[in-house]
Amino acid sequence: MGSAVVGLRPANVGNVFSSGFGLARIEKFAKGSDGRDKFAKGVAAAAELAKEISLAVNGKGHKITREAGKVEGFAHTARDVTGLLNIFGGVLSTIRSIVFTVLPNLFKNLDSNDVVYLRGAPKPGKGPTHEQRLNSASDPFQKRLAIVESLAGLISALAYTIGFGVCRVIRLAGKVTGELGVGAKRMVNGFAPIMFINHVGGLVSNGAALWRTHKIVSGITDLSTVVDENQKPDSQGFLNQYAKQTVASVLDIGEKVAEIVCDAAKFGAPIPPIAKAALGMLIAGLGITKVFTNTYEVPKAA
Repeated sequence: MGSAVVGLRPANVGNVFSSGFGLARIEKFAKGSDGRDKFAKGVAAAAELAKEISLAVNGKGHKITREAGKVEGFAHTARDVTGLLNIFGGVLSTIRSIVFTVLPNLFKNLDSNDVVYLRGAPKPGKGPTHEQRLNSASDPFQKRLAIVESLAGLISALAYTIGFGVCRVIRLAGKVTGELGVGAKRMVNGFAPIMFINHVGGLVSNGAALWRTHKIVSGITDLSTVVDENQKPDSQGFLNQYAKQTVASVLDIGEKVAEIVCDAAKFGAPIPPIAKAALGMLIAGLGITKVFTNTYEVPKAA
């Protein structure tokens, strides 16, 4: 009998960042709607930080300050577009899956020990993949955690859809037409509190997901019993998938915490502009790294 699988292993975490690194992973990052969204967010954050530093050192009229401001404005507009594309690239399908599949199955089987899969069920004649196994809930406690995870994720996704599908679209229309009505301005100004809801929802969802997957992994006392969907022994594949999901969740939690602090500045908290811009860079870095971890393909068992 092996020891209980409770924590992450450094080798598996290292695989998430280094294994298969090359043009294929970079291309996958660039092609994904979430990758483009985070990249645009990173450019805007870098330009804002450059602008604030130049403003403090050189003043408002300096060329660097002006040019950085232009880049920031362009990047924010680009992110309005990538954010809208991200809605159709994955957010709407997430909402549909949670509402029509995941939550009904969880409530239906809440007090049983039947397995409920949160990211798709196994194919006919196959066992669950490592990803499906880690995104499942079997006992009642795991299912309650999954309900919290799903409801918080649903709230976060709905807020993102309203923020980028309504508020930012109205702002884009205003940039094109050169004018916004009173009601439209209120919707545009509502973006910050709406995204605050998105950030809190994401924080709660990821926290519940970490707890749920920990309960799954800590219940395994013999790694030799871990098999893939083809019933082949594959403990390393399982640990690599666990590392991938855990690293992504931890990065997402860090990003959401930093975004909530940044939201506080928008609501009037006394945070210096340079500090807020630096925080924006941290947020962008965490977001880009999180999306990059998702480009890692766990090798199949030989």
